[in-house]
This record gives sequence, C-alpha cells and structure tokens, in this order.
Amino acid sequence: MKRFILGLIVAFFALLYIYTFEKIDILSTSELESYVEKFNKSDNELYPQHIPNENAFEFLSENIPLIDLPNKDLEETYYFRWWTFRKHIKSTEDGFVITEFLPEVSWSMKHNTINCPAGHHIYEGRWLKDSKYISEYIDFWLNKSGEGIRQYSFWIADAFVAFNNIHRNDSIISKQLKPLINNYSEWEKIRKDEGKILFHQYDDRDGMELTVSGRKLNNGTEIFGIESVRPTINSYMYADAKAISKISYMNNDIENEDDSYHIDPFGVYINSKKKNGQCGIILNNFLLKNSSRLRRSDFRYTTMLFNGFSYICFVREAISGTQRCFSKDVL
Repeated sequence: MKRFILGLIVAFFALLYIYTFEKIDILSTSELESYVEKFNKSDNELYPQHIPNENAFEFLSENIPLIDLPNKDLEETYYFRWWTFRKHIKSTEDGFVITEFLPEVSWSMKHNTINCPAGHHIYEGRWLKDSKYISEYIDFWLNKSGEGIRQYSFWIADAFVAFNNIHRNDSIISKQLKPLINNYSEWEKIRKDEGKILFHQYDDRDGMELTVSGRKLNNGTEIFGIESVRPTINSYMYADAKAISKISYMNNDIENEDDSYHIDPFGVYINSKKKNGQCGIILNNFLLKNSSRLRRSDFRYTTMLFNGFSYICFVREAISGTQRCFSKDVL
C-alpha cells in the first residue's frame, strides 16, 4: 500500500513538472522577431516562394531551434541563415523542394532544383520541427527528379539517415531503400570504370567549380573539364554505401550493419590501414593502382586532401564515413 501511495505521489509531481515545463518559454521569440523585422526591412523581395517575408516570423518561430548567444554577431548570422533558408522552400506538384537559387537558372533541373547543395539542405533542414518539408524533398529526389539526382555528386543516402536520426520513421526510410540502391547502382554505371574500385568525376560536377584536378595550365594550354578520380565523390559514395548498409540492417536485409554495401574492398582497405598513421601514403598508392584516370595533379591533390584533416572535414563536414576514416588522431 505504501508503495502504491508513493507511486501516486511521484506520478503527481512528474505530471506537475511536465505541465509547468510546457507552460514555460525557455527562450522567448522576441529576439527572433526583432531579427526578422530587421531582415525584412533590408530585403527587396523579388522572388517570394512558399513562405514570403510577411510570414517569415510565424514560420520560423514554430519550426527552428531558438538560441541565445553572448556573441550577437554569431546569433544574428544564425537567424539570418534560417531566414534565408525559408526563402528557398518551394511548393510544387511533386511536394516541397529546396532551391539553390531564387530566380530560375538555366542549369537547374525540375522545379529549378539543383542537387549539388541538396545534401546540405537536408542536413540543415532536418532541424525544422515540421518534417514534411525535408521528407517530401527527399522523396522528390529519389522518385520524381529524373536524372537530376545525378546532375552533380550527391550524398543522399547519408543525408537521409541523418534526417531520420532527428525525425525517426523507419518505415519511410525502409520504403526508400530500393530507390537508394538504384541510385547507387546508376552512379556505378556512369562514374566507375569496369574492373575498378574508385569513382571518377569532373571537378565542376563535383561542385568544386575549377580545381587543380580540373582546369590547369598544361604546357601553357588551359584544359577545362578533366574527368578524374577525386577524393570528394569517393567520400560521398563511401558514406552513401555505409548509409545503405545501415538502412538494410534496420530492414533486416543483412545480419550485421558492418556488412557494408559496395564499399569493399575500398572501405575495408581504408579501415585496415587507418591505425598505422600512413593513411595518406597508402591511399595514394591505392588510387594509382586502381584507376587509369588518375593524373599527376590529382595525386598532389589527393595527398593534400587525405593528409589534411581540417580540409577534408571542411569539404564535407557532415560525411560521417569520411570523418571515421580520416580522424584527427590518425593523421
């Protein structure tokens, strides 16, 4: 009887705490409101989309994490980024998408979308309280975008898993496993030579514009658009393979999450060598042996990337596979 009464008391105070907690605004939206008013006043709104400036505060106050930082410049930048992100949410007959540019651009694909920044869109947009914007965006890329999903290098499986970590819905992500695998298989057809392990890409299609492995001076002659093995696309594909393995494990399609989809022997090769501190040297030798497309400039570029932790993390800070392989302790 005493335990029953004690349980009732504990339950009462727990419910009282929850009720009180829900009634308290930990952070007021007043700061956000002042920032939005400032941004709106400074903006010449030429291309309103789903959420115009007049509705920006209402949308942001209901959807984004609020912050209170001692550095007000950083705080303003944070809110400005969300205020700007909101501008790019576009409603279409295929669901919500996120655009890179507000005006229509000639190199965009369906609904003015470009997949080059889409991984970042998903990683950042996953923090929106209403999951429909990014959920429908992911579905658009996987099922309604046509060839747009492979216009540029794109780590959609990795980003999808990151989104699912915040808005958990294993049934939805499991249903998308087949299109994720199909997308990976198409990448293998168009960006991997037969009998080779690594992927190749143009620097521009890697979202890098012009780099040392693309446009360069060659005996005084400029060469643009050189196709070559690049650390970037291989990092993305490695991360996507790991993500597909994770989803397959969740779906009970494989017995062990470490039974990685399509990364062996590349992934195993890296993981078996990363502890000895020779990751960069070994990888360069591995690249040279496994691709006929690697050029001398790519060799230098690869050395710079794989031996420079801060740069490889800057390239795609959110790619979990890259960070596991090339950690600060290793390099």
